[in-house]
Amino acid sequence: MLVTDTGAVSPLALPHNRFPTGWFQVAWADELPVGAVKLLHYFGEDLVIWRGESGAVHGLDAYCLHLGGNLGVKGQVVGEDIECPWHGWTWDGQGCNTLIPYSAQRCKQNLRIRRWDVREYYGCIIVWHDLGGRDPLWEPPHIPELESGEYFPFSPDMRVVHRIKAHPQMVAENGADFYHVVKVHGAGEIPEFLTFNFEEHRFFAEVAITYGAGKESTWLTPNGPVRETLEFYLWGIGQGAVVWRGEILPSVQVTNVTPVDETYSDYWFCMTARRGDDGSEGPTGIVRKMLDHQMKTIEQDFFTWENMKVLHTPNFAQEEANHYAALRRWAWQFYPNQIA
Repeated sequence: MLVTDTGAVSPLALPHNRFPTGWFQVAWADELPVGAVKLLHYFGEDLVIWRGESGAVHGLDAYCLHLGGNLGVKGQVVGEDIECPWHGWTWDGQGCNTLIPYSAQRCKQNLRIRRWDVREYYGCIIVWHDLGGRDPLWEPPHIPELESGEYFPFSPDMRVVHRIKAHPQMVAENGADFYHVVKVHGAGEIPEFLTFNFEEHRFFAEVAITYGAGKESTWLTPNGPVRETLEFYLWGIGQGAVVWRGEILPSVQVTNVTPVDETYSDYWFCMTARRGDDGSEGPTGIVRKMLDHQMKTIEQDFFTWENMKVLHTPNFAQEEANHYAALRRWAWQFYPNQIA
């Protein structure tokens, strides 16, 4: 940890805290049908989610407070509650004990498993995490394009999840680092920041990118280079989106990066594009090719994170220092109670 002469932690350093505050994806919504139970391991902890008969999704710590049975292993949904597979004790979505089936006491009213706030979000299931135990400080954002009906709904062939050896902030910092895109992603020139700002838990940047730079023709730019404007969004460290608004391919990419433990994170990716006039039910042709290309592009960063040594004390080149420093200063709010 970088410490100043006064003993204060520098906001340019990376926090040692592995698990930031925010909303984080833990599943795809269509993989949790009514009555399904799913055991998860994120933030170094076991949790269980299930979908009740009403269709609502609930989340709790995974262990029954009777004798510690794992609710996520052979637990069953009963109405809106989850039933422990060991003795049949049931628990509701608030974590309250609702039934001890063999006891005259019926339930222990003051017994409560820790509840996780859960939301369904454009086909994703996300949970709120905060080391301080605070209720959600903000709600997940709306993405107007995904509610307009003009874009294809996300389907299984438009999404992927990777387990990566990286802290979520490494992925978030790609939004401040466009000097790697030539070397790592093969771009013809370095993108240009048009806008770069922060407001509370939100980050927004507009970036100009020239596709096909330096080439007469590519599969994406058959008539020569095209300058596009992309919008980059972060809501905390865990949620992000990229919106393409230009002439090549209006599309939306949603990424959610969730810490699994002290070493690994899950990188959830989904991408869609504006519907064409051909009446197709999903992306085809060059639209499909672009989505497949972007799905592969994100993997090009993985080798760096897999093999790097995280330097908590940064040494920025002068051209990148302002953007990196601004993002790191903003990010510190998501790491409460840091210790130098």
